[in-house]
Amino acid sequence: MALIYLLLSKSQIDTIKTQLLNLFEYPGLTHLQVISVLFGLTLVTILAWAFLKRIKAQILTTTRYNIYESLAAKVTESYFETSANSQLHQNTEEITNMVIRRSESASVYYISLIGLVSSIFAVILLTATAIVSSWQITIAAMILAVVSVIINYRNFRIIGVIGTEKIQVTDDLLKELTQNIRSFIWVKFDGLEKVTSGKIKKVLHLDWEWKVNKIVTTHTVTILSDAFSLLSLGIIAFIAILLGTVNLETLLLLILIFNRLRSYANECQVSWVNIKENYESTTTLLSTLDTMTSNERTELFEFNRIENIQIHNVSFSYDQTPIINSITTDVCEGDKILIQGPSGQGKSTLLKLLSGYYTPDKGTISYNNDIKTTDSLSFKSVANHIFYAANDMYVPNIPIRDYLDPNGTLTQEEIKSMLNNACLTELITEKHWLSQTLGDDANNFSLGQRQRILLSRLFSRNPSLIILDEATTHMDHDIETQILANIHNHLDSSSILIASSHNTLPAIKFNKIYEVSSGNLAEITVDL
Repeated sequence: MALIYLLLSKSQIDTIKTQLLNLFEYPGLTHLQVISVLFGLTLVTILAWAFLKRIKAQILTTTRYNIYESLAAKVTESYFETSANSQLHQNTEEITNMVIRRSESASVYYISLIGLVSSIFAVILLTATAIVSSWQITIAAMILAVVSVIINYRNFRIIGVIGTEKIQVTDDLLKELTQNIRSFIWVKFDGLEKVTSGKIKKVLHLDWEWKVNKIVTTHTVTILSDAFSLLSLGIIAFIAILLGTVNLETLLLLILIFNRLRSYANECQVSWVNIKENYESTTTLLSTLDTMTSNERTELFEFNRIENIQIHNVSFSYDQTPIINSITTDVCEGDKILIQGPSGQGKSTLLKLLSGYYTPDKGTISYNNDIKTTDSLSFKSVANHIFYAANDMYVPNIPIRDYLDPNGTLTQEEIKSMLNNACLTELITEKHWLSQTLGDDANNFSLGQRQRILLSRLFSRNPSLIILDEATTHMDHDIETQILANIHNHLDSSSILIASSHNTLPAIKFNKIYEVSSGNLAEITVDL
């Protein structure tokens, strides 16, 4: 702008010519030559400015998605590190939303803060330059800028409300879509296509509303700002004429400065709009992350194996509903325990408590003669010594090899052996069987095959505690007998096996049988 000012000012050009003559004893340049040099310098400066702006845009874009990637990774890491008790109260759709949407919103929020600070710095610098040129006109321009902010104040508040609506509607839309898509069979058999589509349309319309409101409000802010800025230039020119103390060159320079100020002021407004819109989502994300992190069990303790389990006066509730009531018992090395009882009485919860997956609300569960209680341990400390299979475990849609050998350490023959022990020899005869995908929750297979796929994981491990929760309910008797015999033969005599079932399981001789009813545990006499 200083170079442009020199181009506009003949008196300043004459001064430059005189200084060149005094410094270098050069006979001097013509007026046209000086203008040409200044024009060249101006052009180079503008090109350099444009190049730096491009670099800035690249840096901001990269930074934004670095922030997104970092936050999304932090959410997933914290989710898988959090305790199972905390996970009980977390919605899976909400976690997905945090990774995909709220992490993105937070990245926009933080990058907008950077943009706001950068724009404010530019505004301060240009304002200082304008004050040097004419403080009266600059003060008038600053007053007009404040008026512009006041005009848009209501729109800024609307943007903040839209940000809150965005969070709620996005959550509702994700939940509605997920649960109805997963209810496909129910919808088809009960003829609920129109009802389901109608529910989704209602949420989609709410999603449409906040998006339209956002675009309209953002455009309103821009239009009002641009219109008032143009009006402000006219007012400034009028004030300059009234003052009569500002020459034409200075006035043109001020107009150029105010034009750039308008651009940076618009950037400030855009950044502020983004901050207002994404503030609620960002604070929700950070609050949830803080909660997830605070619920981690962090103490690691090295076990060689789990030799015994002590359960003392253990109670557990979910949403203030008692599930397990004051249970006390011991599990000894080599025990083979069967837990029976009707559905919904607490069998699955008890098994997860014994594994250390859940921690009790009251009482203690400890391993190896009370050396450590489960509520003081990171679950990682015991997970390596436990094999767990339950009928309700989700199976991801990945190739068979990736499911059975996620770390990529097993040979093809070892995987074959696992499937043979799980009575899944029919899979091995398939072409490209290792790369065959399981389907969502293993829906490419029958329910019995699905359970055998879950159990096949055992045959690559040597756990000291094996927990089977209704793990064979969909198998026919012969296959159930064979696979349980294979499991029994795979384990050493000191391993602890605890299984839940409505019926007596074949092939395994249980030395203890318990019945769970309404959260209470009663031992049944076993004829040895």
